[in-house]
Amino acid sequence: MKVSKAVYNGIFNVLIAVIMSAMMTLVLTIVNVGIVDGFIIIWLKSGLVACLVAIPVTFVTIPLVQKLLSFIEVE
Repeated sequence: MKVSKAVYNGIFNVLIAVIMSAMMTLVLTIVNVGIVDGFIIIWLKSGLVACLVAIPVTFVTIPLVQKLLSFIEVE
């Protein structure tokens, strides 16, 4: 499947945001409330909010980090 670089970057950013949000909210929900009745609902609500923040943030931060790291030469 061929996609443009812009589409690839968009998909990459969204996947990174969703995966990171899911993992972080899972751990923090376990730490803060434990595995209780309704845990999945609590986690999903938390994860949704995290994704709504993380997705736009990745579209700003990933290009900035890439630009910053472009000055480093890798062997």
